[in-house]
Amino acid sequence: MKAVLILSGGLDSTTLLYKLLADGYLVDALTFNYGQKHKKEIDCAIAITSRLDVPHQIIDLSTLAAFLGESALLGKKEVPSCHYTEEAARQTVVPNRNMIMLSVAAGYAEAHEIPELFYAAHKNDQTIYPDCRPEFVEALKPAIRLGTAWNPVELQAPFVHMTKADIVRMGLV
Repeated sequence: MKAVLILSGGLDSTTLLYKLLADGYLVDALTFNYGQKHKKEIDCAIAITSRLDVPHQIIDLSTLAAFLGESALLGKKEVPSCHYTEEAARQTVVPNRNMIMLSVAAGYAEAHEIPELFYAAHKNDQTIYPDCRPEFVEALKPAIRLGTAWNPVELQAPFVHMTKADIVRMGLV
């Protein structure tokens, strides 16, 4: 079984990478540089994929940052360093970020004849990030399938109904 995974280098996508490997998948990991301030996650993704000997591509979308508003992740505002609150999280919204990355990743998956595309959207992000909601995942599944008709790609978001705490527990096993 082959899969493409959007790997930010953070806890959620790293846990999903380990789960996919444990489930027997051959994984191609894609990390996106969209001009985000927290480049540390990109460095982590490089280290993790190197340690696990997983094929890894970094896709440069940094020119998009100028077009995606005033998110604290991209602009002059400071990234909130407080507890994970709704108010703090709203400052980090990058409009349609996951949709953009999933579109590029679906093209990669189709081009490489890889039938499954995974990302680690989870329940805690749903109130802030529209492209982490189950409704978004369910709406995008047929669009990706239709858009990749020559080599169909299935979108998978196995953590979409899990909390961050659930993912941490899974990662500790």
